[in-house]
Amino acid sequence: MFEPNPQIAWQEFSPLSQQHLELQLKRLAITLGIDENKEALPQLERAASRLEVAEHQSKEVKARLPLLRLAQQFGLDELDCELLLLAIAPAVSEIWRESLESSTRYGKLDVATAVRLLSARGLSPLQALQRFENDAPLRCHQLLHVFSVGRAERSQLLSHRLQAPLRVAHYLLGRRCLDDALNAFARLVLPNNALDELILDPSMVDA
Repeated sequence: MFEPNPQIAWQEFSPLSQQHLELQLKRLAITLGIDENKEALPQLERAASRLEVAEHQSKEVKARLPLLRLAQQFGLDELDCELLLLAIAPAVSEIWRESLESSTRYGKLDVATAVRLLSARGLSPLQALQRFENDAPLRCHQLLHVFSVGRAERSQLLSHRLQAPLRVAHYLLGRRCLDDALNAFARLVLPNNALDELILDPSMVDA
């Protein structure tokens, strides 16, 4: 169960998106050994699959699951999606943040933790590190930041820190909001009616 991060307004999230993300994070926690309840894994996977099937069958755009949309739009595979979940976990869950901070060298999510996840998925260390190269999907689309703080971290790739932009966390949870970089220049205005409920001039409809 999520422990809300005060940085994020949880009441604005889409319940379906939140439920799907919560299931995926629980599954990831079992994979990493943060949660030892391995018996629950099949049930979690079935629940996530049911949501994904419902999403696929739905004709409503609002029912689309954000994680699946990102994967399709940016060409992410399953491992990329798991890395993205790992990167946003500290931002959306206090439990994840505390666990990752206590298990990493500098108290922050790092490449070494991500490599451990990928190794559990059968990748060699070299294959795992390729996921963090500049032309890898998560980095070239700016869905994941890999950075270092201080000389000691710069000299060791495994010590580099991982962070997903807050806008990505908001999107995955179905929150409608602007990127922080746009807040000074624009504001988000949500319509009160669906497009098919609006009365339009016939010429506009034909167009």
